[in-house]
Amino acid sequence: MATLSRDAYRVENFRFTVTDTTVGSGTMGQDIKCSKITGLNQKVEEIAWREGNQAEIQHKQPGQMMFDDLTIERPMQPSSTDADVNFFLDWFKLGADVQQTPFVSKAAGDNFSYRKDLEIAVLDRTGSKARRYRIVNAFVKERTVSDLDASANEILKETCVIAIEYMEEIK
Repeated sequence: MATLSRDAYRVENFRFTVTDTTVGSGTMGQDIKCSKITGLNQKVEEIAWREGNQAEIQHKQPGQMMFDDLTIERPMQPSSTDADVNFFLDWFKLGADVQQTPFVSKAAGDNFSYRKDLEIAVLDRTGSKARRYRIVNAFVKERTVSDLDASANEILKETCVIAIEYMEEIK
């Protein structure tokens, strides 16, 4: 008789996918290699208020939903046939180019190509998607490269901070 595994999901088994339009040489639905993702956090702001005749009691209710920025880290790779080698640099440049050109409203035909929809999937032991995070209207707001240090014993890494408008967890 087969038994179902009740093992917890492992943190190193995940997939990061850009689910919409192309960036640089990347393609729609492309998996992007990365080694670490942080910031899958969401919270609801609290609205506190008092009634004039009950000043000692503070009432609270939920306010706006807020999402933390994602931070994605990956090792820098030499040029190869992989389409994702310069993915974050190309995506960052798209957002930076928007700041250099006059604003065009979405109604007037601007496709906001620097904003991307993403999916982060946690994989089970068989490699199937066990849990997914759908991220909407993300853009790279910061990109850094590791410090160069001749005496260090580390891998050169690229780190990107990605702002998001909305995230939902899909089971």
